Amino acid sequence: MSRLTIVIPTYNRPGFLGECLESLMAQTFSDFRLVILDNASETDYGPVLERFSSAGIEYIRNAENIGSTRNIEKAFAIGSATEYFTIFHDDDLAHPYMLEQQVRTLDANPGMRWVATECAPFVSGSAVAFEDVGIGALDIYQTPPALVRRLLENVALNFGSVMFHSSQGPPARLRHAEFEIVADRVLLVDLAQSGPVGLLREPLVRYRHHEGQDSHNPIFREAHALALMRYYRDALGAPLAAEDLRLLRRHATNYLLHARTAVLPDARIAFGELVDAAKRDGVFSWAAIDGQGIAALAALAGVGSAYSAVRPLLGKIKRALSRR
Repeated sequence: MSRLTIVIPTYNRPGFLGECLESLMAQTFSDFRLVILDNASETDYGPVLERFSSAGIEYIRNAENIGSTRNIEKAFAIGSATEYFTIFHDDDLAHPYMLEQQVRTLDANPGMRWVATECAPFVSGSAVAFEDVGIGALDIYQTPPALVRRLLENVALNFGSVMFHSSQGPPARLRHAEFEIVADRVLLVDLAQSGPVGLLREPLVRYRHHEGQDSHNPIFREAHALALMRYYRDALGAPLAAEDLRLLRRHATNYLLHARTAVLPDARIAFGELVDAAKRDGVFSWAAIDGQGIAALAALAGVGSAYSAVRPLLGKIKRALSRR
């Protein structure tokens, strides 16, 4: 039996999947079982499956679309049959050394719940080149607050870069009713409650930017973003230390403004209601706004392109004022 299972949930993206599979076929660690979990796609996956017919890929197609969250839960059940497993995104690419470094890390740390890697974005359609890397430095987070602080610092980590230790096992279900598409962040912090987790400080995943990615999912709501920020607040523990409060408000203020741009206009709540709710929860302060938040406000006001043109100048002004 293979030591590792890679499950790739997919829906209507055979082109991206083909590029993803190419990156997995180039891995230096090869002792893995590869499963494609098709969530009842309407697009023909036959050509891409035929292209990789010699790779022993298992193709599972749901009889009906069960939603992305339930499909991920199904991926957990499939993956946990082997020692390690990862749920890789069908639109991302893996560095040739990714699996080798993750397996080596989990082998050396048998009590670790999961290990992730950093990721680097790329625009769909652009050329992607992987640099040679050594053994990435490993950050270990022994407690949920330690992990949350790193997440609030906007570490470049995505769910597809996470390899789980099957014997430790994830919770039975993702908390999608409250958090929906950001429930993966909650899952990672939940797992840190019962053991250390790790992050390899090398960008071993290339994260594709395109219009169909999960961050543009029409089911996303500001309530989900606000719930995630409250979850982070509670995970840090009460009373909040001054530095934790500063970190939380800086991240949450700008995240909430950015999240609003991802919500369909007719599904947004009144802006004042969002700000008032966030202030009541202690996760919003106008004084904490940064470039991301200003860019979000510009986009919401319909002047995003104009703001992008003057943003470098505004950055210089802000830096000059900060030295006064």
